[in-house]
Order: sequence, then structure tokens, then C-alpha cells
Amino acid sequence: MTRSAVAIGPNDTVRAAANLMRGRTAGCLPVVERGRLVGIVTVTDLLELLGRGVDRSERPARATLHYRVPHRKQSRVRAAW
Repeated sequence: MTRSAVAIGPNDTVRAAANLMRGRTAGCLPVVERGRLVGIVTVTDLLELLGRGVDRSERPARATLHYRVPHRKQSRVRAAW
């Protein structure tokens, strides 16, 4: 282990963890909360998450409905010459 160890907090995002690991070419990151080790994130964890897919929360329903008007062909006005 190096003296300048990098750690993440329990509320940090997956993206932040992946960027730190990629930037430092580290295979794992300790998860530290208030100076105590509470977990570890590895490259295998990130690959599993990527392969499984991240569950995203559903988008909230729209407050208002938007009605679409059907497309109508515009009639060309013919000038009487």
C-alpha cells in the first residue's frame, strides 16, 4: 500500500469510484466513513454492476398532458387570374 492512499465515502457515486480507480490504475478502493473502513470496491464489483445494469428510478409522471394535433395538409390557395 502507498502512503497517498485514495478512498471514497459511502455516499460517493459509482462514476466517482470508477474514475478514481481508472485515474490511479488501482484495482480497488477502500470505502471510509468517519475514519473507519466500512467496505471496499473492486474492479470486479464495477464490472458486475456494468454487466447487470444499474437500476434507474422511473421518471416521474408528467404534471400536464400534451395533446398532439394531427397533421393536416395545407391546401394551396389558387389565385384566379
